[in-house]
Order: sequence, then structure tokens, then C-alpha cells
Amino acid sequence: MQMKRISSFLWTKKLTRFCSQAVGGLVLASALGFGPWAGPVLAQACQCMPPGPDATLLSGNSATWGPFEMLFDQKVAGRGVYLASLCATPAQEITQVKLWMPDMGHGSSPTTLELANGGCTRVSKVNFMMPGLWEIHLIYRDGSMALTSIEVP
Repeated sequence: MQMKRISSFLWTKKLTRFCSQAVGGLVLASALGFGPWAGPVLAQACQCMPPGPDATLLSGNSATWGPFEMLFDQKVAGRGVYLASLCATPAQEITQVKLWMPDMGHGSSPTTLELANGGCTRVSKVNFMMPGLWEIHLIYRDGSMALTSIEVP
């Protein structure tokens, strides 16, 4: 299984393409200061669903709650509606996942969250309705927020 890893930074299109180059079946961000990476650490521990081939993995960090990972059920290969596993500790502190397209100044339809076993939250209705840079905002119960982004081809 190949996984695409993207950090929580807002990438330009050129940098996103650079970071999406597969190295040994995985994309490594160690050149950008993330250190060696052997796979989806949190996502392995709390998978809501088995990942499909070429699944997309995003990661980020909340200043208050720590790291999180979002593992999609398949490769995000274009516009469409996706299902993802969101792995964060504690999972019940995440109350919303919002999608925002900064270049266009609009969001997408609301996602649906379902708390599952093992610290995992199923995120459904992840609707990337057009290609481009999308921000994924995690909203926590205390009002804090974490951010990751993805370039949808």
C-alpha cells in the first residue's frame, strides 16, 4: 500500500508537487524538518476502516491537543466525496471538521463525525467539490482549532 503524506503547512502548488513524490512507496517529509517517518503512527493505532490502495494520509498538530492524522479510505485523486478516519487524542474533543478553499473564499458542505472505538472518529461527507488547495480545519470543544491542507488535483 502506498500512502501520500502531507504536513499541516499550507503548501504552494509547486511545493505540494515536490512533497508528493513517492520515496520507497511513501512520501517522506524529513527534508522539511519532520524527521524519519515509518508510516501512519496514529492511524495504525485507531483505524476506523482499512485503508485502500494508495490511500491519502494527512497530518497536523494542535497547539492544545497535540498531533492528529487523517487517513482517507482511498487516494484523493480529484473532486468527489470521501470518507476518512481521524485519529487524535482525545478524539471526543473534536466537534467539527470544516473544509475551506482559501483561493476561492468558500467552504464545502458540512462533514459528519461519528466517534468509533479506539480513539478514532469517522469523518464522512468530505466533499472536495473542485480541484485546488483545500484547508481542513479541526474544531475542538474548547474553541481551539488545528489545520492541515491538501492539493486536490
